Amino acid sequence: MKTYLVLIMIFLTAGLLNAQSERCGTIPTQEEITYLNRNQTNKETFSYRYLTSVIEIPIANHIVRTSNGDGGLSTQELATAIQNLNAFYAQANIQFIECEPVKFIDNSNWYDLVTSDDFNVYETNNVRNVLNIYYFNSINAGGFPLCGYTNFPPGPDRIMMANSCTVSGTTLIHEIGHYLSLYHTHGTSNCGTTDELVDKSNCSVAGDRLCDTPADPNLYRNCATSLVDYNCVYTGTLTDVKGQAYNPQTNNIMSYGRASCKSIFTQQQFDRVVYSALNDRDYLSCNSSISCSTLISSFPYTEGFESGLGGWIQDTRDDINWTRNGNGTPSVDTGPASAAEGSYYMFTEASNPNYPGKVANLVSPCFDLSSVNNPELTFKYHMYGASMGTLRVQISVNKGSSWTTFLTRTCNQGNLWQTINLSLNSYTTQTALMIRFNGTTGTGYNSDIAVDSVSLAGECPNK
Repeated sequence: MKTYLVLIMIFLTAGLLNAQSERCGTIPTQEEITYLNRNQTNKETFSYRYLTSVIEIPIANHIVRTSNGDGGLSTQELATAIQNLNAFYAQANIQFIECEPVKFIDNSNWYDLVTSDDFNVYETNNVRNVLNIYYFNSINAGGFPLCGYTNFPPGPDRIMMANSCTVSGTTLIHEIGHYLSLYHTHGTSNCGTTDELVDKSNCSVAGDRLCDTPADPNLYRNCATSLVDYNCVYTGTLTDVKGQAYNPQTNNIMSYGRASCKSIFTQQQFDRVVYSALNDRDYLSCNSSISCSTLISSFPYTEGFESGLGGWIQDTRDDINWTRNGNGTPSVDTGPASAAEGSYYMFTEASNPNYPGKVANLVSPCFDLSSVNNPELTFKYHMYGASMGTLRVQISVNKGSSWTTFLTRTCNQGNLWQTINLSLNSYTTQTALMIRFNGTTGTGYNSDIAVDSVSLAGECPNK
């Protein structure tokens, strides 16, 4: 699945702690902005009012508690939050349905989330192809608290929420707005001002790219000063580059107005979220598994990628693909010069724009290990480069609905192929085990990761 590390505003000023703000940590990456700029004409002409059926968005709720099971959002608080969420989005014929019972994550290290740890949380616990919503006691970004954050399309399917902001205010509605393509009413930044003109002459390409939301200079100026009083009246005197005074909506949920003031989306905001649900997030489904179209039950199994992927598949929701190659990788001082065995191998190409932190997932066929004693996974890997990223070997026993990291390698391992042998004895009862090579690029182009010569072997039960 597409995985993007959200760019958290660690430079937020102390003024962000003011109770008037709901402290959103979502800002779009350039890749997300480029993606959202596509099909602008179709988006502008789309209207949800002609939609007669209900759009169901599947969700999985994850409540984080301490390691001994204490604390965390109560199930009644969660039920109320989802009820309020559905009541609001019912205006656009959107409903959020829970695919399965609430999942509890008992880990004190994540109870109060530090945003730098979020990848470890969702990589381990995400349910495939549903919107995963995580609830933490608190969220901290660079020393400053956040209410929540998420990704714009085509980013990963997860929202991080602080419990206090889940039970009050409109943060969950706000973050789902981002997940379904809505910018802040002041534009693509968090603390900056808008580039939209008051006269609306550039409203479709500036600000929030919508024309029925007035130009907004940012109601929480520089993330430090509120421009909305306790009666929800705009108190600013700012003007745009033409000298026209702003008259923003102080009650818009996608604004930085006071939490107690925010209650509405405009017609075009609802149009945009429905368009995004139908086009950007149309893959969402409660059926989150990967089909076992290829089932391996005869061993030893070997795959050297000599004739293609050999039943392995590229994950469709990650950032980049693994590349099959027969020579050296395109970049100098990284990657192998040739295959470990035979002529071909698979690698992650880390050249710009594929760094930093871009994820590539290569997923195996399904393996039936029920007739094998002492099964062992063997493969060769190559991790050479000064800005090397991370290779994870991950296991799924539920057809890709969730993954467990079995092995991690990081840092420069030298310009040579190395061999890994992993015992799979704890999985001998599994009839549809899947293996995933999860490669994450490093901080620069010289972080190509390669794998080759994959084998899975064991002993017959009668030996």
